[in-house]
This record gives sequence, C-alpha cells and structure tokens, in this order.
Amino acid sequence: MIHGLACLLGLLPLHASAQYAAMEGDYASPLISLKVIVLDRKGTAAASLTVVSGACSGSIAGVGTFTARTLQFSSHTKEEGGEACRVSAQFDKLGRQVTITDNGQCSVFMGASCEWNGQTARKVPERKR
Repeated sequence: MIHGLACLLGLLPLHASAQYAAMEGDYASPLISLKVIVLDRKGTAAASLTVVSGACSGSIAGVGTFTARTLQFSSHTKEEGGEACRVSAQFDKLGRQVTITDNGQCSVFMGASCEWNGQTARKVPERKR
C-alpha cells in the first residue's frame, strides 16, 4: 500500500521498483532476519539486519546502495574516523535468497559469540490483505 502510494505521488519512480523490486522485502532464517526498503531509482535502500542465536543477539540498521544484486549498508559511525560495521547482502537472481557478509567490525553490534557472516536467509512471502 505505502509503496504503491509513493509511486503514485511520484516519490518513488516506477522504474525503481522494477529494477529492485525483487530484492525489496523481508528475509528470514532460524538465525537472522533482514528487511530491505528501496528508497529511490538509483539503488538507495534502507536495511535492518538482526541475529538471534541462543543467548546472544544483535542488530544493525542503515542506508546503503545496490550495485547489481548486492546491497552494501553500514552503521552510523559515532566518532570521526571510527570503525563502522559494513554489511553486504548478496541476493540471488530472483531475489528469493540473500547471503550476508560483513567487514569484521560488527561484533560490537552483536557480541563476539554471535555471527551473521555467511548466513543465508530466504524471502518471506508477502501476506495478502
């Protein structure tokens, strides 16, 4: 509904949804969940990644950019020159599955015993309203 309204109002061009629509949505596995919202036709997207494994959990949210089928996004850096957690989400050709990797600076967001690097998640089908 919101996506359709944004297209109607011209806030999100229709060809943006055509190019990245397959990768927009919710992805889940037993350990991770990823939400992707495409923001413009240039491939800018908002993303939120969460991991829950036993006693550890963590999450990161940020804005990033698509290059082909890979979305790269990062956390806000609190200090100038500080390390940011950078995540790459590599989508399959149909946008039904995603594999997560990071730059090795993400343990502050989830703890050392928790890991989303190398995890794969499948797209959650949208519910019809």
